[in-house]
Amino acid sequence: MLQHSDTLIHSTKIDTTKILETRIVLDTLRLPSNQSLDLIGKVDTFYNNAWSKLIWFVATLVTLGVIVIPILIQWYQRRQLQLNKEELKTEIKKEFEETLLELKQKNQENLAELRTEMEILAKGIGANATAYIAMQAKRYEVATNSFANAVHALLYSNDLLNARIALSNWKKCLNAEGVTKNKILTYAKNMGGDYKKKVREIRELVVDNDIINSLNEIDAIFDALPEDNQEEK
Repeated sequence: MLQHSDTLIHSTKIDTTKILETRIVLDTLRLPSNQSLDLIGKVDTFYNNAWSKLIWFVATLVTLGVIVIPILIQWYQRRQLQLNKEELKTEIKKEFEETLLELKQKNQENLAELRTEMEILAKGIGANATAYIAMQAKRYEVATNSFANAVHALLYSNDLLNARIALSNWKKCLNAEGVTKNKILTYAKNMGGDYKKKVREIRELVVDNDIINSLNEIDAIFDALPEDNQEEK
């Protein structure tokens, strides 16, 4: 009986020792397992954070692509349109000012030409009136030179109608009684003119055949006039 009890006690001690050893082994094995789980947790947390950041980054890019970039494009297009409008306005203003300046210059030139023509026409009308009065007074040398001046001024002003009338009266004066070359030439010289030179200047202005024919007749009549014996004064 005592022997059996000793055997049981000894067996119990062995079992207790084994249990303790087993616990020690388990404790020893449990420590690396916890570290592994902790490492796995950290890795899982890292990948979860990385995935969240990736999703956030992609979402940000999508937001930029869908909302921000179109807004930037619209702003850029509006800016370019505004710049183009300003450039167009500047160009139109410049062209308008240049055109206006050109028109002003042309108007000034036209006004100057018109003023000159009006002055010459006025001289022509005045000379024509003087010639007609002299013709009525039978001062044919005066009338002849005045009609020559009138024809020149009227042709320069393109007043062909009055020029033809003056040419007709000019021929009448040359055909009048008592008219001579020297009287006509002397009067022109005394008035600071040159009868023959005036006739040449008239021919330079003529493009009308009827007027050319009239001038030819006038030259023929003048050439046929007597010289007379008076000296030129």
